[in-house]
Amino acid sequence: MKSLADTDEIKSRLDIVEIVSERVQLQRAGRNYKANCPFHNEKTPSFIVDPSRQSWRCFGQCASGGDVFSFIMKIDGLEFGDALRMLAQRAGVEITFKENTANRDDFFAINEVALKFYKEALLSDEGIPARDYLDQRGLGDDIRQKFAIGYSPKGKSSLKAHLAFHDIDLDKAVECGLLNRTEHGTTRDFFWGRLMFPIHDRTG
Repeated sequence: MKSLADTDEIKSRLDIVEIVSERVQLQRAGRNYKANCPFHNEKTPSFIVDPSRQSWRCFGQCASGGDVFSFIMKIDGLEFGDALRMLAQRAGVEITFKENTANRDDFFAINEVALKFYKEALLSDEGIPARDYLDQRGLGDDIRQKFAIGYSPKGKSSLKAHLAFHDIDLDKAVECGLLNRTEHGTTRDFFWGRLMFPIHDRTG
């Protein structure tokens, strides 16, 4: 399993402006760079890249943001591990993944807690608009149960609070891709205000 030091080393060797500009046409805006957000249609640029903080943020419809890892994950549709490998190779950082059954089991357990949380959120009052949306597209209760469809509440710390209540290691939740570490070092939900469709691989 990689360490937090690995990700810090990778970020120290990469320039987020260079990475983002390969996929988005950026324009200089004072100390920052701006562009039309690549994650939704818009006419007025709301996507900002901050070189000093090595971060990006959409101030429009997405209301999302993060570091170079979260950008690559979002724009290329990658899991954290795949984004890590790609950026490590580009940065010239050798990552050693150690098989750790205990950590793997912890990650499965954390994802199970999150899965249950998202499913319950979909059934809550806050999930009514999301359920209506699914109903309009013919995705009824049977489909939702079969594919474990859930909903991430709009509050940016709802899942974080739930995980903390269950004594979940938040650093491990970051590694799972469920929480995001901000440029200030705090953590918050990686997903909010959206439907959640869990993806399973051969190991679960």
